[in-house]
Amino acid sequence: MAPTTGGTTEAALIIVPGASITGEAYKPLATTIQQASPLKLWVVLLEGFLLTTPNPLELGGAVTSAIAALKHQGMTSDNIFLAGHSLGGVFVGQYGSSNASKLKGILLYASYLTRDVKLASYPLPVLTISGDLDGQTRLTRIVDSFQQLEASLSQNPTNKYRTPVVTMPGVSHAQFASGQMPKAVTNKDLNPEATSTVAYKLIAKHTSAFLLSSLGDSVPQNLRSTALSDLNKAYTDTKTIMQPLITVKEMDQNSQNSDQWAIQAQYLESGLSRSQVKVTDEILPQMNFLSSKPKIHGAGNDLTIQTFAHLAFSSNPLDISTVPSAPRVLSFKMKSFEAVKDAMPAGTTLNTDVWNITCKDINQAAFNLALQSSSPVARQRYLDHGRPIIFKPDVMHSTGLGWSTSDIGLNEDDQGLHVTSQTLKTQLHELFDMFSGMHYCKGLSPFRAMEWIYVDSLRSHA
Repeated sequence: MAPTTGGTTEAALIIVPGASITGEAYKPLATTIQQASPLKLWVVLLEGFLLTTPNPLELGGAVTSAIAALKHQGMTSDNIFLAGHSLGGVFVGQYGSSNASKLKGILLYASYLTRDVKLASYPLPVLTISGDLDGQTRLTRIVDSFQQLEASLSQNPTNKYRTPVVTMPGVSHAQFASGQMPKAVTNKDLNPEATSTVAYKLIAKHTSAFLLSSLGDSVPQNLRSTALSDLNKAYTDTKTIMQPLITVKEMDQNSQNSDQWAIQAQYLESGLSRSQVKVTDEILPQMNFLSSKPKIHGAGNDLTIQTFAHLAFSSNPLDISTVPSAPRVLSFKMKSFEAVKDAMPAGTTLNTDVWNITCKDINQAAFNLALQSSSPVARQRYLDHGRPIIFKPDVMHSTGLGWSTSDIGLNEDDQGLHVTSQTLKTQLHELFDMFSGMHYCKGLSPFRAMEWIYVDSLRSHA
């Protein structure tokens, strides 16, 4: 697609399609990008991949052919940018890391750099851009990329412009392209709130700003200043979307290696407030967790309850975007209400309503926290369209071995997500004292509940 405007700076954007999507499907977006850009901008839409799916074996030759075609048609500059949608973006990230000298930057449309590649050390400028109603490249996965960006800003504040991570409200996975989407997309994508026209304009605006910023002094200063301002606003807007998710995610995944929800669960179990007792937690690897036992330290009014937690995630060695990012199960070991009551000084006021608290009750509290912590937009989406989480009665175990080898029940159907916890509760005085007064749960992390609220619940079908 030849330039439609006569800007002073020439550049080209090569777009790699997603799996089972033709290059032609990106023409409406490409046209909108050309209209939005003050550059003399060429656009190349790649197609003809084997099985209509981009792959590393063919991508290098396709890019080389595209550049040759651009030169043949009259392009004189070497300002080449490579964009990829969905799976195409994954391969664009791999290509750019080993062919940095051929490109000025890459753009990941509803895609991301996989976890083995870090934004801050990538050899080229990178734009990571997606919608908050993307059911394929889930928002909770893009949170990881945004956290990488955030962590790098203290060392290099200009990364806000060099490796921006942008989330657009109301935009879905399919809205980078046009026409009939493959079943793999329609099965998982969410219903957008933005029209396709609005989506194309948003993508085009951020694409244009990134191209101008990445070209540096080769573009007029006024255009670059506007681009930096646009990227700065995009960062602020994206941070507003991401912050509730980051806050709840860090309850489980933090530098203190302490699970804040396990601590809150112990307070719920004990019926005591934070002013009455101190609770600490340590997140352990699986083998250490299996042999751990929660303890009560101290005496009188100076008690500390030590709990332990373990996080298990769905297997995802290839960093596939459709796999949930939150922990699949949060296992935690608490001291029982009876054990805490027995350790407290006589006359201590405890909330006796929690005498028979269950793991199911704690799961419900985790969900309530997730819903309250969600953004007003996400909360309303869930209340209007979301399938619920249905908490089932706990499965009771009588031995530590039985509990340790069990797994949380997470069963999704068109009615919602059915959650069944596994629990072990011992008497205050067992034959062996080391087993006395325990309450173990395999339950739901608040971040997993939040991921359901933001993403999975919004599909009308399982």
